[in-house]
Amino acid sequence: MSETAEGFVPENELESILLQAAQESKLTQPLKRALISATLYALGRVRDAAETESGMQGRTKVDLYGASTGGIRMIPVFTSERRISEFIRTDQPYIALPGRDLLEMVEPGIGVVVNPSSACGLEVHPEELRALLESMT
Repeated sequence: MSETAEGFVPENELESILLQAAQESKLTQPLKRALISATLYALGRVRDAAETESGMQGRTKVDLYGASTGGIRMIPVFTSERRISEFIRTDQPYIALPGRDLLEMVEPGIGVVVNPSSACGLEVHPEELRALLESMT
């Protein structure tokens, strides 16, 4: 693949679509579909059985790590293992899940930042994330 915006080389179809959408700074329909269907990576950990409540039957509980940006809580998500390793540069726990599953775990009122600190990233604010999930049901 060829090198593009500030040295960003897409590693998969999602990153190629993200690169095109980033030029428009919005969630395009192809990007929405790609985010839902691709594997996404996030800082976090799966709770072990001792930590989960009996009310969680059949569901895995995941703790996602995030930060506040401009008063809005955001969860960093990544489009490949390379992107997450470029971001954390230390040994941190992370999870990989189908996009729909990971995004559905983000609590209402919280957004996501796709590939933060990358030459090709995108912020998805809480209301955009809810609309994305509702449009893909």
